Amino acid sequence: MRSIIATFALLAVAFFAAPVLAVPTIDRPVTDLAGVLTPADAARITNRLTATRDATGVQIALLVVDTTGGVPIDDYALDTAWRWGGGTAERNDGVLVVFAVRDHKSDIETGPGVQERLPDAVTRRILDDARPTLRAERYGDAFAGVATALGERVRGTSTPAARAGSTSTVWLWALVPIVGVALGIALYVFFDRRRRREAMKETMRYANYES
Repeated sequence: MRSIIATFALLAVAFFAAPVLAVPTIDRPVTDLAGVLTPADAARITNRLTATRDATGVQIALLVVDTTGGVPIDDYALDTAWRWGGGTAERNDGVLVVFAVRDHKSDIETGPGVQERLPDAVTRRILDDARPTLRAERYGDAFAGVATALGERVRGTSTPAARAGSTSTVWLWALVPIVGVALGIALYVFFDRRRRREAMKETMRYANYES
């Protein structure tokens, strides 16, 4: 009986265990692990990212992977940004853009020092605007567009408007239990990410990549 219980316990642990993060190393402005960029594309994007760094001091890096292997894109991007430690220790202004090509997922992680210029609503709009070009598999153009939009926002020369959301009150009471559960999960994720962001803030260092 004990062996059966132990077997079920091991199976439960294996079933509910979170995927292990395989965090890549960021040591240059553009890291294309999916192999979707031509050398000319990589050079074009690199030039835009380094121009932003030279003009503002804000360090932006692009990471392109094939898949995150089942890890949520925001967790994957946050852990990679944590390990990278981009930006200056004084300003905590590193920015990491991550695209998972086969997963059709993307995320932008920003250091605390640049979040006022790049709030979540703005970074989401920038990624949303890249979708049509990504669907056409014009990856070089899509990533270059994201690099340009981020650079303009950091410089203060562009102010993308956040998309207005809409809410519906239909079936509101029926959705209350579902909303409660979702809110609980969201709060847990928020505070866990906040804890990791604070830890990342303490360990930020300037990571000079090759330009």
